[in-house]
Amino acid sequence: MELKITREIYDQAIKVNGQIEFEQKWSVVGKIFGHIFFLFCRAETWIRREYWRKFVAPKLDKNDLRNIALIMDPRKHPVAKFLYESSNYVTFLKHHAMEWTAIEAIYNERDWLRKEKSLLSIIVTFLLSRVENIVATRNRLRNTKRAMFQEIVHQLESGAAEIRIVSLASGSARSSIEVVAAILRENPQLLDKFRIWFVDADPKAFEFTKALAKEKYPGLEKQFEFWNTKISRKMFDNLSGFLKEIKPAIVEMVGFGDYLPTEKAIQMNRIIYEGLSPGGVLITNNVKDNDERKFLEIVVTWTMLNRSEEEVNEILAEAGFKVRTILNEPCDIQPVYLARKLSNE
Repeated sequence: MELKITREIYDQAIKVNGQIEFEQKWSVVGKIFGHIFFLFCRAETWIRREYWRKFVAPKLDKNDLRNIALIMDPRKHPVAKFLYESSNYVTFLKHHAMEWTAIEAIYNERDWLRKEKSLLSIIVTFLLSRVENIVATRNRLRNTKRAMFQEIVHQLESGAAEIRIVSLASGSARSSIEVVAAILRENPQLLDKFRIWFVDADPKAFEFTKALAKEKYPGLEKQFEFWNTKISRKMFDNLSGFLKEIKPAIVEMVGFGDYLPTEKAIQMNRIIYEGLSPGGVLITNNVKDNDERKFLEIVVTWTMLNRSEEEVNEILAEAGFKVRTILNEPCDIQPVYLARKLSNE
């Protein structure tokens, strides 16, 4: 069977939010916006705390902690409240922070812009969607899709009888679906070569995944299998047996390592390493520390475990991966890592 791979197929595969190239032009605008907003919240918190200390605390019982909670809750800040209420996009990100649905909203920011009805909501949505961490998340998807595309093509050109892909904490699974669909549109004879497993704690994500596959390439969803599970000791044990049984060529775990403590991260990556087929690859990531971290944690209430490239490389090496490649992006916040198992291992 002849394999047709062109630049047009590649461009369609890696496109995010209607754009092929990395985003960077407007990120500085979002960065300034984020810093100014964060400083407003910090200043307002200081004023509120001083007022409480001087005028309110002396009149209260020392065990009354509700007022302290009120002071420290970022959602109670007048400035933050204004931001939340001025944009449906911001409200959605706040209520779904650290969920796959929020990531989908970040990926499809242009759709949210079209839904906003007032000039103020359009401006706030536009500015927040240019905050560097959000831009970097879309760039991360581009790099993930680049890595996925290159690895699938490599497997096809090597004559693989079947291409087995596992997506851990899959969420919408947009990266694998859009890449495979782009290849299949010009190579429909390859459909039966693909088998893709999706692992996630939210069964609603699977419904979205199936709908997305039907939209991008009808029939692709028939090549899917789903595993609904939450992170637990039993899940780690089951995952080990699951991967060793199917021996995938590609494991994608993007957006999950940000929440795993180091010990768990090493354990998870070691399980993946042991389960990969010889020559197989893990596509993963971990957000780096950055100037907007406190803005995300305090205002958006989105907390992650930030790691340097050196720390991630140490985790991958500890897990057994000897060949590691880093795909960087212009914001230098969301690198994607390719960790390969040697063909003789």
